[in-house]
Amino acid sequence: YENLILVAGGSGISPFFSILKDMLHGAKEEKYCLPKKILLVWSVKRSEDLSLLSEINVTSICAFPLKVLDIEIQAYVTRESGNLQ
Repeated sequence: YENLILVAGGSGISPFFSILKDMLHGAKEEKYCLPKKILLVWSVKRSEDLSLLSEINVTSICAFPLKVLDIEIQAYVTRESGNLQ
């Protein structure tokens, strides 16, 4: 496919990093082609939950250089109002 959309909620994002790792490894070994664009939509209850992304080791997902990989992550906070202090 040209586009791949992954949708996760909360800590359910963790398996998607394994999926991405498997896809990238398969592409390196030429088992299959990568989509041109990958969109990961992630919904969390609190903005503090977004810190999970900073704990992800990108090298563990993709330990080799890729010429072209378009991954977009859209994160949405669902249980906080706009008046944060």
